[in-house]
Amino acid sequence: ALSNCAARCSEDFKMGRLKMAIELAGTLVVVSYLVSRPLFRDWRDGAIDRVGQGRARSWSPPQSSKAQLTRTRLNSGAHITCMQPEDSSRLSYLLVHDITEHGGALGDIAVALFEECQTAGDPCAIFAVDLPGHGQTRLGTASVEFNMTVMVETVWDVAEWIRSETGDSAVFTLGMGVGGEVAFQASSGSDAITATIANGLLLAGEVKLREQTEMLKGFVGDVLELLFRGQTIFLPTFLSSHRMYDHVMCEEHSVEGCAWEHDKLAYEEHLKDPLNSWFSSFSSLRSLFHHPPFTAASNNTKPVLVLAGAKDKAIPLAHIRECFHRIEGKKYLRFDQRGGHQLLRSVTGDSAKAIVEWSRAVLDGSLSDFLTEAPSLLVSTLSSPQMTREDTVF
Repeated sequence: ALSNCAARCSEDFKMGRLKMAIELAGTLVVVSYLVSRPLFRDWRDGAIDRVGQGRARSWSPPQSSKAQLTRTRLNSGAHITCMQPEDSSRLSYLLVHDITEHGGALGDIAVALFEECQTAGDPCAIFAVDLPGHGQTRLGTASVEFNMTVMVETVWDVAEWIRSETGDSAVFTLGMGVGGEVAFQASSGSDAITATIANGLLLAGEVKLREQTEMLKGFVGDVLELLFRGQTIFLPTFLSSHRMYDHVMCEEHSVEGCAWEHDKLAYEEHLKDPLNSWFSSFSSLRSLFHHPPFTAASNNTKPVLVLAGAKDKAIPLAHIRECFHRIEGKKYLRFDQRGGHQLLRSVTGDSAKAIVEWSRAVLDGSLSDFLTEAPSLLVSTLSSPQMTREDTVF
């Protein structure tokens, strides 16, 4: 028995050393990659030199209806862009931007939502927040600090301010990319939030996205955080701009044969926006993937609409579906072959229609008529043509 125990202990010790050696080798590979890639990128296309060398994007009033455009800053430091109708509104949308962006960059979807509400006969107010370390909250600094906890708490504060400011009985959070994750994480933790629309979900604490992000969570992430403490990170080194900035080309009047492309012009426009955030600490970046969920997806209590581009390479549809199936409660998924990661920008009008229609159903108590899952933004209710499971899987 002692001999067997010694053998097992010896085997466990060897396996432990092997596991540590593999993790150390992985760390060295990642460190080498991170050290060399920024230099290569800068030498290849001069991306770092072009950061902030253009125009800051901001909202313009809608063409077809009157709106009041204002900006405000809360005592907490949160900066908010506001678009409100002349008459009272029934609901408000709180837009949450992606990780490198700011609220002023969401003007297209803000106007589309505002006009769609007017068309539907339910005026709405649109607000967008600059998350901590982004947009107008940066105060002129090049590198920014942020973490998931502070971003979620900021959304809570802004949602409560909107309720008190407008008197609206409903606030819907709408997030893009990482902003979709922030919006979802914030929804169950605040009574001020009625429901959430997420164009992008990570559920980093529950669902595996990529091997690289998994490495950030454990021993490798601890080593990298120690090595890079106090160092400024160029975010495209970690977050592929080719995946994030895209468009999908489809044949006319058809979704067959839609082809994904990197949108270089969109990337350049965002790169040159001086209010976008392209540098951060490693700790800030790691917090996106290394944080416990505020509420487990299985404990979700708010209605959720998930919008996805079927061609999204940054947060792939397969990952979105896995996240969606973990969520409990009233949940609805719409994915569209015409969109990638920039779905709300490339299919803006149909996205706004889908969001407003679903929001009105939440308020009217008619969600039971909605299909749980559909491969189109505009296929919504049970009165739409019925689809088999095979029709909804690509």
